[in-house]
Amino acid sequence: MPYVETMSHPIPFGNYSILANNSYNLVVGANGIVMSTEGNMDLNAFGVSTISSLHGLNLTTSEGNLNIICGNHVHIVGKTVNIQTCNENDQVVVNSNLGIKKNAVVHGSLYVDGEI
Repeated sequence: MPYVETMSHPIPFGNYSILANNSYNLVVGANGIVMSTEGNMDLNAFGVSTISSLHGLNLTTSEGNLNIICGNHVHIVGKTVNIQTCNENDQVVVNSNLGIKKNAVVHGSLYVDGEI
C-alpha cells in the first residue's frame, strides 16, 4: 500500500509561488493542462467554484475516499445516474430517508425491514 507523508520542510530550490492580488487567468491551447504531485494537493476558494467541461469530467481516487460535502443541496443530473460499489456483492448505503418521486424498479430481490 503506498504511503504519502506530508513534508514540513521544503526541499531547497524546489518552490515556485505566484501571488496575484486581484485575479489570475491561465489560458492554455488544445493540448490541455496536466497537474501532478507526489504529495497532497489542495484547491481552495472562498467564493463560488465552478468546474466545467464540454465532453466529460472524471474524478478518480485509487486508494482513498472521495468525499463530497455540501452545506445545503447536492444536485446530480444526467441521462442516466449510476451508483455502484467496486464489489458487486457490497451494498450502496443511504444513511438518511430516501424519497422517490416517481417509480421504483427493482431487478432482483427486495428486503424490507418495516412497513410498505
